[in-house]
Amino acid sequence: MRRVVVSGDYCAKIALDSSISLKDFYFLNPVLNEGCSNLEREVSYCVAAVGDITTYPGYVIEMPSTSFTRPTPTTTGVVLPTETLNPHAPGTLDNCTEYTNFVDPAPYLKEFGVVPWPEELNLCTSFAGKYDVSVSQLLSWNPSLSSAKCEFLAGYSYCVRRANPVPGQNSRQSLNGSLTFQSATETTTNGATETSVITSSTSTETETQPAPAPSPTQPGTISSCVKYHFVKADDGACDGIIAMYGLNRDDFFKWNTQVGEYCELLWLDYYVCVGV
Repeated sequence: MRRVVVSGDYCAKIALDSSISLKDFYFLNPVLNEGCSNLEREVSYCVAAVGDITTYPGYVIEMPSTSFTRPTPTTTGVVLPTETLNPHAPGTLDNCTEYTNFVDPAPYLKEFGVVPWPEELNLCTSFAGKYDVSVSQLLSWNPSLSSAKCEFLAGYSYCVRRANPVPGQNSRQSLNGSLTFQSATETTTNGATETSVITSSTSTETETQPAPAPSPTQPGTISSCVKYHFVKADDGACDGIIAMYGLNRDDFFKWNTQVGEYCELLWLDYYVCVGV
């Protein structure tokens, strides 16, 4: 079947009027270009195939498009095995509120094939940032750690969080048989926390006794100390404590023999001697 083009006709209109697809109209009339700009008036064009058009040589059968909904991906993190706490590192405090192990890179290797920042996994700075503590605190709670290269070692667990200690009370028997009570008391002056001793005795003899050392005390503090200071991060290290109490610098280092020549070994949250 053919149709003669009249004024106002165009390819899409002819295909619509003839109830065939525009694709089939172009196939049946290969002289027409894709834009239908060479359609000529008063010329007849084929608008119906003889027989089944799909059997014509060169006819392309278009498969119906198939659509599907992609499932929403679920993202899961790395599932690491439940951690069993390793034995404490040598000297690590037993009364901490939280401990953690050396970080084994094997699960990262298994999951990702690579260890992220392997040189930083077990550095003290990494754990200090994670648990919101200072490296000085980690060093003081875990004496086996080195300040030169502070890092956790395989096979051990380390203290990473600890409650602040509260000085207790002491009582003991003196050499002359009288019962002597010694009570550690805290006072705060100008932001400085100091611990001193109040001594009372049932004996008429007066015996000068050193203050009971509060806990925890910085190692190397002399036994004859009668006044202590609880070290805090904002003290300004040794120089700040010395100025706070008006001490002689040499005396302070004699009374606290293990704070280091340049105060590099002063431990936070520990008591140091500030009076004898």
